[in-house]
Amino acid sequence: MSTNLLTSILNNHPSLSFTEDVNFYWSPQDSTVHYNPEKLSDSQGAWSLIHEVSHGLLGHTAYTTDYELLS
Repeated sequence: MSTNLLTSILNNHPSLSFTEDVNFYWSPQDSTVHYNPEKLSDSQGAWSLIHEVSHGLLGHTAYTTDYELLS
């Protein structure tokens, strides 16, 4: 499932860049989703990837916490 999810996201969102990392996060400076491929096999890792991709698709730029973003 993890490979299918990542492949699907990569194919459907070519405007975003992706790079393997230890953590999941969105970097607005270089429009890159950082993700941990070892954690994609569980549901928490899959949701983390989807969460970070959403930041990119919504054009989120500067924030330090999700609470700040929602405020």
